[in-house]
Amino acid sequence: MDAKDFGRRLMYQWALDGPSQREFDQHAKVLVDRFSGSGSGAGVTKGARVDFRNYIDFLRVSEGLDVAFSRLDELRKSGLSSDLYATAGMTAARRAGEYGRAADFLLAAHEEWPKNMGIFVFLIETLISADRVTHAAELLREANRSGSMGIRSSAVGLKLGEMAAVCGVWDEVEQFVHSSVAEPDAPAVKVLMKRAELGLSFRDQAAEFPTYVLNMLEDRRKLSLLRGLYRQFGVVPNRHEAVDGRRIDPSELPDIAAHRGLRMGKGALGCALGHISMWQTFLLSNRSYGFFLEDDGLPYTWMNLSEVVAEAGQFDVLYVNERMSSVKAGIVSTSISPLWETLATRPDSVHGWGADGYILSRLGAERLLEAASEDKVLSHIDGQIASYGIPPDATPTNVAQQIGLSVRQTSRYLPTLNIKCLEFPLVASMDFGDSTIGRVGGH
Repeated sequence: MDAKDFGRRLMYQWALDGPSQREFDQHAKVLVDRFSGSGSGAGVTKGARVDFRNYIDFLRVSEGLDVAFSRLDELRKSGLSSDLYATAGMTAARRAGEYGRAADFLLAAHEEWPKNMGIFVFLIETLISADRVTHAAELLREANRSGSMGIRSSAVGLKLGEMAAVCGVWDEVEQFVHSSVAEPDAPAVKVLMKRAELGLSFRDQAAEFPTYVLNMLEDRRKLSLLRGLYRQFGVVPNRHEAVDGRRIDPSELPDIAAHRGLRMGKGALGCALGHISMWQTFLLSNRSYGFFLEDDGLPYTWMNLSEVVAEAGQFDVLYVNERMSSVKAGIVSTSISPLWETLATRPDSVHGWGADGYILSRLGAERLLEAASEDKVLSHIDGQIASYGIPPDATPTNVAQQIGLSVRQTSRYLPTLNIKCLEFPLVASMDFGDSTIGRVGGH
């Protein structure tokens, strides 16, 4: 069991079979033996940082977060670096779901090491994740105005600018870029400045747009954060109860999934059923279009949804999220393109699809439900939705098109949907280390 796998099992607390449990216990024993000495803080090398964070998190799981924090304080006195002290404590608190305590922990660390930019970046991110966006925005403004942080690093300035964009304080985004980023022509900088340009030019929503967000009852923090961020530009997401994959009866799988050998975790299966349920709810309304979100699909920039829909023309599905855009290809364009063309821009090094933000027409929702009835759950829902926009006889030119086509060719649904992509996205997936799918049973 490697460090990454051990960390995932700590975080999600998955049930383990006998051999896996023994392997887990042995890994934990090695960590405890390695880091339990009174003077072990000063001896944590750069290559041992992941193991050290897992050791602290193991203490959190086995003895509680207070014990983990106390152990960190002991090791700090014996020479533990400020960066590792802060990140280990933050990681343990986040994995416990205690985002408020993670923020408080980092606030104290920031007070002790006010010039440490790494701690400051994690503090801002954690304040946002803890639904303390106003506090994060205040600290960002203070850093910009006073210059007391001495932000000169291009990478740090860019990261803080991105966090300011999440908060929706667009003037601060520009300030971070102008004052601390030395490479204005870099693709990431151009993208960030485009986010600010669109955010600053936004005025209001032209019309109420029905919005649905898939959310589990245990994820109140995510829902509150998402609602607060979307409220800033006139979008009011309605909560839609997610499907808990842990509660799906195995005997029901043949009626839900395309075949018994479908390799999907309970989390991904529940996610697919949740999206299908949102489409059904939307069709009970009398609205022409619906905006669909997962609860980690946060605003990437601000746009008028009515204008986006008008520009798109006729469509069944309009992806408005980062993972289905051309941003990762370095393309900074606000145009709307057919799915197949957008997939052609995706570098082979970029993996992953996404259904964290998309718009459906009524006809699109009806056709997706017809397809889902015909195919059942055919694949991960993001790939399954997208595959319906690919003609079965298309000729792929890159990995993204090939993956989409491979899913499409397993479908029994004959029509090809009109699926488009907003090239510069409105939504980006940010779970801040808390993957609901992972917690519920994995992909």
